[in-house]
Amino acid sequence: MQAHVLYGELLSPYRETREEIAPIVPEMQARAPSENADRSGRVRMRGRAINPVRVGIVGAGWWARQIHAPAFLAAGATIAGVCSRSAESAGALASTLGTRPLDFEQLLGEVDAIAISTPDDTHAGYAVAAARTGVHVFVEKPLGRNVEEAESILEATRAARVVGMTGLTARGDPNTDRARTLVADGSIGKVLYVRGSFDIDLFADPATPATWRVRREVAGPSGVIADLGAHLFDLAEYVTGLEIDEVTAKGGIHIQRDPAVTNLDEVAVLAGIGGASALFSAGRTHLGNSVLRLEVQGSKGALLLDWGVWEPGKGLLHASRPGRYEPVSVGAVAEGPYQYGRSQFTELARRFVKAVRDGSQPAPSIEDGVRVQRVIDAVWRSVEEGSTPVAVV
Repeated sequence: MQAHVLYGELLSPYRETREEIAPIVPEMQARAPSENADRSGRVRMRGRAINPVRVGIVGAGWWARQIHAPAFLAAGATIAGVCSRSAESAGALASTLGTRPLDFEQLLGEVDAIAISTPDDTHAGYAVAAARTGVHVFVEKPLGRNVEEAESILEATRAARVVGMTGLTARGDPNTDRARTLVADGSIGKVLYVRGSFDIDLFADPATPATWRVRREVAGPSGVIADLGAHLFDLAEYVTGLEIDEVTAKGGIHIQRDPAVTNLDEVAVLAGIGGASALFSAGRTHLGNSVLRLEVQGSKGALLLDWGVWEPGKGLLHASRPGRYEPVSVGAVAEGPYQYGRSQFTELARRFVKAVRDGSQPAPSIEDGVRVQRVIDAVWRSVEEGSTPVAVV
């Protein structure tokens, strides 16, 4: 089955079989880190043995099955249970992972942490409830449908002093950190302007059924702004070290479906970012290549980040001024079939598990998730107000 077909089925219905994920699980378990482990398989910290971090998987859709569960296994965690609003999906995934399907309250009593990959309207409820019981939380982006929901997660994790992390995929890629270093060390000089796009063919076919992602009551009114724009905005700020401070945006619903699409299919954004200009675009009805790209042009050079969604992209390229783009090597390429998100989430899961063990703060943090939600909300407000400039506050 082709990757883009699988991604479309992330939405609903979920038709992948247990056989499609089963080969991934032992591979991820084989890669799980064994440093500091004793013969019982437990990890030693400060001279004492503790059990592996117990993670509960909340959500049993494609992203949970193909990305979250394998990533946390690779990070050395134990999957202690699966929770889903679909008992059938939870049971199938739990069986594949060798664990149990549990309701949410039961799950909280069995785990140290949860990984949430559910529709956006449930993120805040799950995360806040978990934090209040002392359970650490890994939350998919966007944190919520608006900044108020995102802030409720931040407040809960701070009050409970639990580890919180936002699942912003590109942050787990070594190309991203290398690009940030190139900007920070002056390799491209002063940032002059930024260009970014995230276009995908997820709903390019008018016959593709409407799903929760296109319903404002579930995924929020901004649609593609939160779904794809979140990656762009966070990536631009992280790589440049600058903050988006003002946005002017226009977007629309371009292909109607049954039931009706009620949030945005596409958006174009003109932004100010730390005194420089930025142009961003995101679309989910895009014909052609499905690609996430960020380009930063500077006074001494430029850099380009390019990831394919279904096929490998160009990675990281750098150019001096004058000059042409040349590839930048950042290490070995991940083994196995290509899937954007798989290797990146393995790194994010490792950071999260480490933070749960040692009490450190992983990145991207919940604060980072709230920050990008502020940009999302400002962009949506600009669209709603007829492309009025809106400050990001």
